Amino acid sequence: MQLLFALLLWIQPPQEVTFTILHTNDEHSALIPAPLSNPETALGGMARLATELRFWRDMKTTQNEPLFVVSAGDFSTGTPFNWLVFDNKSPELDLMLKLRYDLVVLGNHEFDYGPEKLAEYLARVGYPAKAAVMPLLSANIRIPDGHPLGAMGITANHIVELPSGVKVGFFGLMGKEASDVVPNKTPVEFDPIVDVAREQIRLFKEQGVDIFIAVTHSGVAEDIELATAVPELHLIVGGHSHTLIPEPKTVGSTLVVQAGSLLQYLGVLEIAFDPAKGTIRLLNEERGNPYVKALSNDVKEDTAIAADVAAYQVALDAKLTDWTGGRVTYAKELLAHTSFSLPSEPILQESPMGNFVTDALRFGAQAVTGKKVDVAFLANGVIRGSFPAGPIPFYDLASYVGLGSGPDESPGYPLVSAYFTGTELRRILEITILLSQLRGDIYYLQVSGLQYEYDVDRAVWFRIPFKGTPIPSAMSVSKAWRYVGDGIQRGFPTDFEELTWEDDRLYHVVTDSYNASFLPFVGEVVPSLKLVIKDENGNPASLDDRVIYRDGKPYKVWQAVAEYAKANPEMPEAYNATFQRQIPVPKTHMMVWVWLGLGALLAIGIAVFVVRRRK
Repeated sequence: MQLLFALLLWIQPPQEVTFTILHTNDEHSALIPAPLSNPETALGGMARLATELRFWRDMKTTQNEPLFVVSAGDFSTGTPFNWLVFDNKSPELDLMLKLRYDLVVLGNHEFDYGPEKLAEYLARVGYPAKAAVMPLLSANIRIPDGHPLGAMGITANHIVELPSGVKVGFFGLMGKEASDVVPNKTPVEFDPIVDVAREQIRLFKEQGVDIFIAVTHSGVAEDIELATAVPELHLIVGGHSHTLIPEPKTVGSTLVVQAGSLLQYLGVLEIAFDPAKGTIRLLNEERGNPYVKALSNDVKEDTAIAADVAAYQVALDAKLTDWTGGRVTYAKELLAHTSFSLPSEPILQESPMGNFVTDALRFGAQAVTGKKVDVAFLANGVIRGSFPAGPIPFYDLASYVGLGSGPDESPGYPLVSAYFTGTELRRILEITILLSQLRGDIYYLQVSGLQYEYDVDRAVWFRIPFKGTPIPSAMSVSKAWRYVGDGIQRGFPTDFEELTWEDDRLYHVVTDSYNASFLPFVGEVVPSLKLVIKDENGNPASLDDRVIYRDGKPYKVWQAVAEYAKANPEMPEAYNATFQRQIPVPKTHMMVWVWLGLGALLAIGIAVFVVRRRK
């Protein structure tokens, strides 16, 4: 009988099993379509997403085909709606539960306010009980025993058995780059994703799982590395790099997908699994369906979800009035207008948006402290958008510069006032070149008050063979000038004086608390780039003591930028271009001098040897 059954299976192999995965990532609190500056082309919003999900659920119910809705992390932080965390609300997961997501992975921005705040956020929407409805996945997270986050039902994986008996296994991961940029994750840690992925697949095999799916918050580059290292994976649904992949990438037999960011798109994967071969293929093209669907204005808003979002907007407006002392009372308020765009790109370069924002910090801090600010810095990692030509609403502006929180547990990184010597200013410039070359654009500092020449190829002497460890040179910046004017910093040589590297004078420097925390840390690793935060008298000071306060509250980055925009209702023409605040000037590579020196020593040695032989 068994032989006959096997023969029948050989003659009639098992049919393909079909199911669909809808996926989003890096939603970043995008409850409404954005940007508000151009409503006709604005994308996203929870109410549009609700309509699109209902369309697909209705279709798949008719087709009798299982459907999953998954998020690859960073559902929070990014727009002022997330600031409602400080009003004891959890708008993002509240709405995602109503939209009936099947699982959500934790991203790095979920930890922006610390693991304890994340635990409170989850508890407000009903976790750990809600984990049975919408599991929170992270297979490589390590939470210390007794920490409140450990009681929120976060799990490594989620296994679903389809009506056909086929088992689909999902597990969540946060990649190295993502976990490295979490400023407040302590005491939570994350293990390397490749080892964890292999272990998850081993456990899945023990439990008879047929399909292995990693839902990752790692970025496309790490996803490709993961697919290469763990070829058993059928599918990687990714996030973190905000990459719109219009058609799935294939790495070996593994598919890699990602759906942009900010709920601008919904990813669609119609999957067929072959039980005999253990492989999957996609049906989108033969069914005539896209892999990504834009949530544009042709998608009508779901009325119930739209009403929920409107209620959150009312709450947000009330909090804005409180946080700003009445300076802003409406999240959608128009602050200014620009007749040209202010891009924040290309990467690793001075940008018009960077100039606008750092000027705002310099002028704003100067007004609040009553002391001339010589230099303002801000990293590209906290400048998260560009302005197109047109109106500048508060909502858009705050979405671009509103990351973090302050000691008063209100939204936004506070500004920090510190004093550094001219020598230390040079070190700050070296640090931005070094870090941005080693760790990427998010560490590149935009600047107001300085102009300098640099060569990225001179940032390190060399890398140690096999290990690849860089040896910093601290010699990438060749010249620098300090802006001594009072208005918007324009091009050299007007109102500039050269800054020497042996300058012991103190200069007033302003940045945000995030930059102020990591810049001195570099000096602990590279002593030649040591920085000491000081007060106006040159005495070492703590970071907390140097936070700028106004009206008894920390003065935030977003406040300074919003007020600068409001004070310039028509964007100054100065920001229609860059003025070479940061000037890349290729020089002779450092190793040339090393080799020339070694060559000279060798030549001298040979000459001495020849002379001695002749004697």
